[in-house]
Amino acid sequence: MVKHKIWAIEEEEFLRTNYKIMLYKDIAIKLGRSSAAVTRRAFLLKLTSGRNRFRKGHKPWNYGLTKDDDERVANYGKLGSLAKKGKKQPPSFSKFLSERMKKKNPMDNPESRKKVGLSKVGKKRSKEIRTKIGTTRIERGVCKGKNNPNWKDGISFEPYGLDFNKELKEAIRKRDNYRCQQCFRHQDELRTKNNRKYKLGIHHIDFNKKNNNPTNLISLCFNCHSQTQFNREKWTEYFQNKVEGITNPIS
Repeated sequence: MVKHKIWAIEEEEFLRTNYKIMLYKDIAIKLGRSSAAVTRRAFLLKLTSGRNRFRKGHKPWNYGLTKDDDERVANYGKLGSLAKKGKKQPPSFSKFLSERMKKKNPMDNPESRKKVGLSKVGKKRSKEIRTKIGTTRIERGVCKGKNNPNWKDGISFEPYGLDFNKELKEAIRKRDNYRCQQCFRHQDELRTKNNRKYKLGIHHIDFNKKNNNPTNLISLCFNCHSQTQFNREKWTEYFQNKVEGITNPIS
């Protein structure tokens, strides 16, 4: 069994004083210890250098190499995974990493968040990624029920009034000339992602499902209807003004 040399108080003080300004190997030489011993003791003392251990201009062994050029690079990831398989980090080390990430999380910086946001402008996530994100948010309850910023005391679960039937919906579509009153596409042009035809949806302007007065109903396609779930107050005012301008009678 290997016995580790006990650290003296003077050695620990030297380590605390020079850990940020000297390289690990130089400290190890001064103290007559190995670099691994210095690194391990620094971790136990919760010391961080705040810098890279290598000098400026240092090139790593794999500089310029690819997995196609060098077998070591190709096997590096595989060997690392096999070495760590079945092994767990001690709770103290995991806690240390967690606290360190909280302190040095770049997303805590408003400028970093802004840069990330701008980098994603115009980019569309794949259907697989969108589904995965949605599933994760639902499982964690991030945007479920009262946690959703658009929560309106559960009004979406309320039933529609009995007079909100097929005849009334068709009358509203006819009044609106079978066109979406936001994008003005005709009902005959509407298609789902599977290229299936569908009828215009009838939207309740004040979001009250039981208010089926024709002045509170308007025709919208799926895409435009989905947009009304955000900024509801603005959409309500917008469509109320729009319905006032519709002169076609209900028949």
